[in-house]
Amino acid sequence: MALFLVEIHSITAMFLSVCKTAQRTDLADIPAFYKVSLGGDPAERSRPQLVGPSGFWVAALESKGGTSQVLGCLGLDCHQLEGADELHGELRRMFVSRHYRRHGIGSRLLSEAISHARGFALPMTMELETSELQLAAQSLYEKHGFGVVGTRVIPMGQLSVLWMFRFRRTLHTVDTTPNGWSN
Repeated sequence: MALFLVEIHSITAMFLSVCKTAQRTDLADIPAFYKVSLGGDPAERSRPQLVGPSGFWVAALESKGGTSQVLGCLGLDCHQLEGADELHGELRRMFVSRHYRRHGIGSRLLSEAISHARGFALPMTMELETSELQLAAQSLYEKHGFGVVGTRVIPMGQLSVLWMFRFRRTLHTVDTTPNGWSN
């Protein structure tokens, strides 16, 4: 039991560290980091415009009272890797509220990012990283044509480790498989 509590504590500490890093980096200024134009008019701010291959998507449930509840989000950070001809897209901050998982929200967010990226200088390689604990996310990425291309191990104290998996998918300007997913 004590070992289990130590492992839970280690995982929680790592998760909080990742959240703090996100708050200091890309989530500190989403429009600047992901190149999203909010426009000057308050009415335009409800429909931000993506101005390049990067982007940030939010799935929200709007109530009759005018408030919104965030159900999920996904960021796509596109940049040119040194010495590479193609764009590289890093999928970041994929999140779906636990109350709304298994309703297609993650799939829709991922499809929107892929569709958006296809409209820019291609081919493009998209990558992401997820942990061994995110089994549903791994399945979602595989369903969308991503495959595991690498692993790394994060020590979690003296007695445990956490496996991280790097997924990759290459986008093409035209679908290359009958079901629409490219490898």
